[in-house]
Amino acid sequence: MNRFILGPSQSAFEEIRQAAQRHQGGRVRIAVAWARDEGVSWLFDAINRRITVFDFLIGINERGTTVEALLRILKHAGKLRVFYKHPAQTFHPKLYWFDDGMPEPHSATIIVGSSNLTLGGLVSNFEASLVLSMESGEISEADRQFLASLDTAWNQLVTSPYAHEVANDNDVRRLYDAGYLVFEHAIRRERRRTPRREKPLRDLPTAPPARMARRLFERITIPFPIHREELGDAGEVQADPTGSAPLPERFFVRTLTANDVAKLRGRPGTFEPDLGETARNLFPAFWGWPEMYSEVTRQLSRREWQVQARLISSQTPPEGIKITLLLWYREARPGHPAEHRFSPRPISDIRQAVPPAFDTSSLLVVEQAPVNVDYQYVVRLITSQDPEYNDFSTYLTERRPQHRFGYGP
Repeated sequence: MNRFILGPSQSAFEEIRQAAQRHQGGRVRIAVAWARDEGVSWLFDAINRRITVFDFLIGINERGTTVEALLRILKHAGKLRVFYKHPAQTFHPKLYWFDDGMPEPHSATIIVGSSNLTLGGLVSNFEASLVLSMESGEISEADRQFLASLDTAWNQLVTSPYAHEVANDNDVRRLYDAGYLVFEHAIRRERRRTPRREKPLRDLPTAPPARMARRLFERITIPFPIHREELGDAGEVQADPTGSAPLPERFFVRTLTANDVAKLRGRPGTFEPDLGETARNLFPAFWGWPEMYSEVTRQLSRREWQVQARLISSQTPPEGIKITLLLWYREARPGHPAEHRFSPRPISDIRQAVPPAFDTSSLLVVEQAPVNVDYQYVVRLITSQDPEYNDFSTYLTERRPQHRFGYGP
């Protein structure tokens, strides 16, 4: 049975899952332009150990494939090759070919279309594919000729001088050191630096994608050093630009103390973590210090700046929820050190947005809001279960007795 599918309502992920069930104990051959770690994770989740033989051919043009994706494939599969001919000639197929693994297969499923080995390609994007199914006892002579042509094309690719075997971690490192691969966090950082500029028009309505159920996959350990440029100069103290405007891609990340986590979750007390003068003075313009602060007197005198922000977590809509961020500073006094605190409000709304797994290893991220919006900051609550955790945690370069912090990129 042959059919056409259009994602995301008819996803390549679901077709792969069904194909793995039909061809249990067989093999799969995959040729794609790019592979990312989430896409590889979802692929193995769909196959669920039903397939015995794996053969991957992954493109590495335009640094679209990541280190983590190849390391995960090596950990769970058999043959892995990458394909690279020239920067002006991209390897661009999207083929998922299942069969029963015999010299002359009695059944086969071929999925060919636009789906790369990425989360968007397999699950969430609008992708189109043809699904060709050939069942045992129903393969015609025309089907055999088609499979023979497919086999010839596959062999031409994998025996090409531009197909390079990747047998171990050292091969992945060589590709990374030569500049063909990037890390997942580098791709996410680049997306933050160059946000999409499209603005909704009256005749072009927009709607965010449906929120996907989170899946927890085994974290991939990187067995070799990351190049300094991949870290975005994490840990290096650079001056804010001249004037009061901070760099637009700047963000601050920190863990919280056990006391702060308890207050965030509802224990009596005010949730307002202390940034501290040291952290603030690394990049004062990021915090609007001192130009934006005004002297106020409550029980004691202090300087305050109140701004609008958006809070984003796994518990909020993709665009987040509106909050107010109060930043305040009080000089040292007898028996008490100086304080520079940030206090998000209203706390009732914020507590509803706290992920269930949020703890002292989780991250509070404060970043500059995009241009042309009516708020100043984006505040994120990120747990180790969130896909962006590895990216932001890279920048926890400073250690304190009860927490860590840092700036990026």
